[in-house]
Amino acid sequence: MSVQISIRVSKEQKEKFVELAKNENKTITQYILDRCIVENSYTEYSSVDDDSNRVETVLHEQIKQLRADFDNERRFYISQIDEKDGQIADILETNNNQLQLIGALTIKNETLLLETKKSWWQRLFSKR
Repeated sequence: MSVQISIRVSKEQKEKFVELAKNENKTITQYILDRCIVENSYTEYSSVDDDSNRVETVLHEQIKQLRADFDNERRFYISQIDEKDGQIADILETNNNQLQLIGALTIKNETLLLETKKSWWQRLFSKR
């Protein structure tokens, strides 16, 4: 009689199981059975220390990878923020230039409206 056993592993761990099983030309189930039951049934207590050391090493590697990933993402987001800050500064400068231009045009327009037009004969004989 067979019994099914389910275990939860991360994607990376599953990929590692697939890779190791493939290297030995076995299914994942057969690989796990061979490693856990057949090989470990002949080992002594010292293997527990080895297993603990392996687990510790794997955990340290995972922590190191997570830190590296975090730093990469942090650098990416900082560069994005710097880029957006530059774009905002450019937009503000353009806006200020447009406001100055609008102000200058408004003053010129008001000046032209305040000036009274000379009649044609005054323009013809005016000193320039």
